[in-house]
Amino acid sequence: GTPAYMAPEQRTTPDAVDHRADLYALGVVFYQMLTGELPAADQLRPPSTRVQIDVRLEAIVLRALERDPARRYAAASEFKTEVETVTSGGPPAQEKPAATTATRRMTASPWVRSLIPATLIVALAVLIFTRESATASKNTAWNLDVIATDRTVWPSKTITAERTLPVAAAALALLGSCETREPASPTDWRDAEATPHLRLDYPRAAEGNMPDAIVIPIPIDSGPIWSRKAGQVTRHSKFSTARAEQFTRTFAMPPAPPSGFRFGPAREITLRRSHPVAYDFDHGAFVDYTPTPQSPHGLEASQQWHAEHGTDVFADPRSHLPGVLFLGTDLAEAPPETWDATANAAEVFLGQPGRGLMTFLAAPSAGQPPATRVYRTPQAGIILVQLLGATDVGDVRLRYKAILPRVSTPAQPRPSIRHSP
Repeated sequence: GTPAYMAPEQRTTPDAVDHRADLYALGVVFYQMLTGELPAADQLRPPSTRVQIDVRLEAIVLRALERDPARRYAAASEFKTEVETVTSGGPPAQEKPAATTATRRMTASPWVRSLIPATLIVALAVLIFTRESATASKNTAWNLDVIATDRTVWPSKTITAERTLPVAAAALALLGSCETREPASPTDWRDAEATPHLRLDYPRAAEGNMPDAIVIPIPIDSGPIWSRKAGQVTRHSKFSTARAEQFTRTFAMPPAPPSGFRFGPAREITLRRSHPVAYDFDHGAFVDYTPTPQSPHGLEASQQWHAEHGTDVFADPRSHLPGVLFLGTDLAEAPPETWDATANAAEVFLGQPGRGLMTFLAAPSAGQPPATRVYRTPQAGIILVQLLGATDVGDVRLRYKAILPRVSTPAQPRPSIRHSP
C-alpha cells in the first residue's frame, strides 16, 4: 500500500495484519479530509490542533489511528455507525477550538465536513464487496491499493497520492448508491473509455471481491458508471444525486471538462486520376509529382518521393476501380456516422500499423455510404477521412478532418511544397 496510509503493524509484523489495518488507512483519509494534512507517523497531533472540530469526530479519528490494533474499532460497521451518528444530526457536542499559533489557525470548511459521509463509503465498500459480506471467516484485509487516473484531460494524468483515497471513497459512494446493475459487454467498456472519465484501478483486486477497475463518466450525469471484475463488465445506473454532488466536490472537476481530442476543420478535395498529384493531410496541401533519378516510375512506385515530400494519399492511376492509395497501412475502418460523432469516439478506431507500403481503398458507388477510415499518416498525424464517390472519369472526391489533442501545436508550413492549381 501507499506508505502514508499503512498501519504500523504492516511494517513491523506484516504476517499478523488483519482488517484493522484497513480501518487505520480509513482513519488517515478521515484525518486528511479534516485537516488537509497527513498525520505524522512519529507523533500524532490531534485534529483540533489544526482545525476547529466537533470533539466527537476527533475521538473517532483518533481511535481509528491507534497504533495498537486492539484499541481501534473492531469492525467497519462500528466505525460507520459512530460517524453517521455525528453527521446525521445526532446530539450536538462542544467543538474544540483550533489551537492558536502564530503561524496557523483555520476552520474546516462546510464542504469538507459534508464529505465525511462519502469518505465512510470506504468502510461500506468493506461491507459490500469483501470480508463482512462474504469472507468474514477468512480474516482477509480489504485492499486499499488504488490508482486513480484523470482522463478528462490530454494527456491523461494520475491523481496525486494525497487525493487518490478521498476521490476513490467518493467514487465508491457513488457506485454503491446505484439502484440498477446490469451485465454489459467489453464493447460497452471500450465505448465508455472513449469518453472523458475518471478511472480507478485496483492492482490487488484479485485478492477479494472488489472490481478490477471502475470508470465514471465526466460529467457524471453524462452516462452510467461501469465496473469490471475478471473480464466481466457491469453497468451501474440510477445513482444518488447527493452522492453525485459529493463526488463532484471531491474530484473538484469543472462542470463541462474539455474532451481529450478535438476535430480540426473539415475539408473536401478531389484527387484527379489523370493528373500526377498527391495530397498532404498534415499540411492541407497538394503536391505535384515530378520524376527524379531516385523516383522515376510515377506516384504509385515512388515511396522515397512521398517520404521526402510528406504526402499521404493520391488517386490510383492504374486500378480498374476508382479509388485512392494511402501511404502506409495504419488505416482502420469506422462507421460512416463517426463523421458526426466526437473526436474521442473517432480516435478509438485507430488500430495498429500493418505491413506494407501502401493501402488501396475503392471509392463507393452511387447510393453507397461513404468509405470511412481513421488514418495515421507517416508523420504521425491522425485523420478521419471519408471517400464520398468518384466522377465518370475516375477522379475521387473525399473529405477529411484532423483528430487533434485538446492542446496542440499547429504544423509548420513546408516551404518546398508546390500547390497544384
